[in-house]
Amino acid sequence: MRSLIAYGTRYGSTGEVAEVIARTLRSAGSEVDVMELTKRARPEVRRYDLVVIGTNVIMGSWNKQVKRFVQENLNDLNEGRTALFVCCGDLLDPSRRGDAHENYITTPMEEMGLVPDHVALMGGVIDFSKYGMMVKTLMKNVIRSGQGKDFDIDEVYDLRDWDEIGRFASDLAHS
Repeated sequence: MRSLIAYGTRYGSTGEVAEVIARTLRSAGSEVDVMELTKRARPEVRRYDLVVIGTNVIMGSWNKQVKRFVQENLNDLNEGRTALFVCCGDLLDPSRRGDAHENYITTPMEEMGLVPDHVALMGGVIDFSKYGMMVKTLMKNVIRSGQGKDFDIDEVYDLRDWDEIGRFASDLAHS
């Protein structure tokens, strides 16, 4: 089986998730190409038995290159076996999981017409040391409105659940 993991990331955490998924697929016997869409030419989707799409969420939206990739390959993605994972910082507040799923999975899929076989909403990483001034300001306001005084902007919050990511990857490898 040939698999493609095509993803977009801004600060690298979505790429780390893509690599874990790739290792799991390889261990199950798949030949896997991992491609960061922000850095490479567009892959030929039809060459793959499975296409896994990964995107970060920044300021409430999917990565622009990921959106473009989906739009350019929509028919082939919907005709083949496709999976989607979305990494976002909204999961810092567990009560926002339902809204995050709606905003970052259900709504974008409907708007684009994407119908993947598997989907997963995953936590991302919040690290203010990597952000520019505008992103820092917006993130502080959004996070503090939900987290109050307990949120420390000097701390790195890794919201990825590696067991959950492993289960998602294993499901892809064995389905």
